[in-house]
Amino acid sequence: MYSFYADESGMSQKKSDYDKEQPILVVAGILIDVNKITKVIQVVDAVLKDIINDNLRNPVPEMKFSQIRNKKPYTGAFPDEKDRISLFTRIIKKFQKELEFKVFYCAIDNKVFFTLKEKNTLLKNYLKHPYLCASYKVISELEHLKTKTNHNYHNTFLFFDQQSKFQKDLAELITHPLHLNHGFQILIDTIYFGDSKHAKIIQIADLMAGMIRCYLMKRDKDKDWARGIQKLIPNLNIIKEDCFQTELELKDIYTKEEHFKVELKDIYTKIEITL
Repeated sequence: MYSFYADESGMSQKKSDYDKEQPILVVAGILIDVNKITKVIQVVDAVLKDIINDNLRNPVPEMKFSQIRNKKPYTGAFPDEKDRISLFTRIIKKFQKELEFKVFYCAIDNKVFFTLKEKNTLLKNYLKHPYLCASYKVISELEHLKTKTNHNYHNTFLFFDQQSKFQKDLAELITHPLHLNHGFQILIDTIYFGDSKHAKIIQIADLMAGMIRCYLMKRDKDKDWARGIQKLIPNLNIIKEDCFQTELELKDIYTKEEHFKVELKDIYTKIEITL
């Protein structure tokens, strides 16, 4: 059996749909063997204590990429940005050395998403937000990878970091997938949401989502963070699957109009950003 832990980076706190200060939203998750969970938690605890908190004046309760990058107490202990990049590199290399996990991610161009949403029924009524779009894609890629072999059915627990706005929508998409005539077959029961302060493995997913988003936003500007992350990416076991291969025929749940056809693959080609 397996467990999949996911988190997002780039969720806007503003009420308006498009926030120019948050141009990209990333959902990333890690897939691990449930027999290795105890070891993963032990490594997370060791990283938090030995690599992070032993170097901070004010200890932190959890690992968060956004804090390591440019917030207190990290900026106080490591005022030079290059030292924070070095700290983050040590953290990721520790995980790579000690643990085995696969990384799934989806990055959405928020401006393109909200522009298309104005006239696209699928985005307007089903995949209502970049968070739902990205989450649905990583779960679909996980499903596509795991169902290639028969023994992988109903053997994966799904855990996402809790957030109040879209949990019910995401649970509904998992119960009634858009591109399948059945539910996601890899899952044990349904999706579960947890607080990353207590669900420690979600903290690794936070680091993955944060670093991927940071790299995508800064790679064309030749910034120090982009160069640092670029060195780490090749050693991550990143999985990308061609999971949308069929045309959908859906009935608008709001207007009750005739069935309409849409190609999920075409939509994601327009809104998704890749490494």
